Amino acid sequence: MARLHPKTAPGRWAWKEGQDFDLHREESQEDLQKYLNDSATLAEEEIVGAVVSFPIADGEALYLVVKDKPLTLQHIPYLDAWTIPPAH
Repeated sequence: MARLHPKTAPGRWAWKEGQDFDLHREESQEDLQKYLNDSATLAEEEIVGAVVSFPIADGEALYLVVKDKPLTLQHIPYLDAWTIPPAH
């Protein structure tokens, strides 16, 4: 069974008071893109560093694999910050 890391993945996910939405989205997108780029370059047998997504409502819940044994996922709270139910 997978575990959930207690902290969110490092990044500029929090919307700062008074911050323009477009700037917030840009910063968040840059951080997410770094994770996606790293994930895309992993060797086939590697899973640590992979980004896993689960479709939720009108978006997706994003997680970063931070450990393989036991499988540990770290939430990536991108924009709507969707999460999946713990039972999943």
